[in-house]
Amino acid sequence: MMAYQSEIVINRPVKEVFEYITTFENFPKWSETHSVKVLTNGTVGVGTRLLIEMGKGPMKSRNEFDTVEWEKDRTWAFKTVSPASSVVWDGSFDFEPVGPASTRVRADGQVSLKGWRRLLEPVIRGELQKGEQGELETVKRLIEGTG
Repeated sequence: MMAYQSEIVINRPVKEVFEYITTFENFPKWSETHSVKVLTNGTVGVGTRLLIEMGKGPMKSRNEFDTVEWEKDRTWAFKTVSPASSVVWDGSFDFEPVGPASTRVRADGQVSLKGWRRLLEPVIRGELQKGEQGELETVKRLIEGTG
């Protein structure tokens, strides 16, 4: 298992940052996600299930995730629920106001690879942390309009 933790301050109100990150159609703009499909009906919250295609090269995967924690403008946590997936990815985003117009975003998670892909974990471990921090930096540039 590989764990990561990334954090960044974005110079926008927490409501705006939370909405951007949890608008699932935005994922391909800031992550290695190729597509996202919401599999459940109704308002997004605990129990919302997503089908996400992500990755590159031999690490491409198609996973179903359940939202296991949802507090508007505060937190979103997800858990892999697709048993046949080659990647198990459980994580969360926490949002904290820093003054009236800035937000601290913290991303935490754990990733486990299955089958032959487990051999790649030592190589991927460092890249995972860099990649997660890079994604938050991309979100910051996009939301602040600096890139």
